[in-house]
Amino acid sequence: MNKLKQKIQDGTINIPGIIIKIALIWFIITFLVFPNLNLLARVFVKDGHFTLEAIDKIMKSARAMKSLKNSFVLAIASICLLYTSDAADEEDSVDIGGYRITKKKKKEWMKRNRPEPSSSLT
Repeated sequence: MNKLKQKIQDGTINIPGIIIKIALIWFIITFLVFPNLNLLARVFVKDGHFTLEAIDKIMKSARAMKSLKNSFVLAIASICLLYTSDAADEEDSVDIGGYRITKKKKKEWMKRNRPEPSSSLT
């Protein structure tokens, strides 16, 4: 106990940091973990036994299957949009098939491969 008091007095224990960490852990357990575990238990446990009846109902529902299909389409479209917007943010380079072409490389290539001016202007 004396070591703890000494650390608090020395300032080596960050009490506000500990309080924030405890509050964050409480928030995660209270609002994310517990509700999801409770939902899973209510859906998949009937009369004290595990059952996949809910999945069977979803697979037989045309509305649910259409909703799942739309969710996958939205996810793929979001990934494509994210990829293209990320590529558009890079002003100095373009990624074509895994090969990065930069403006700097292009300028260097243009300097090296520029035709020599002809000296026969007489």
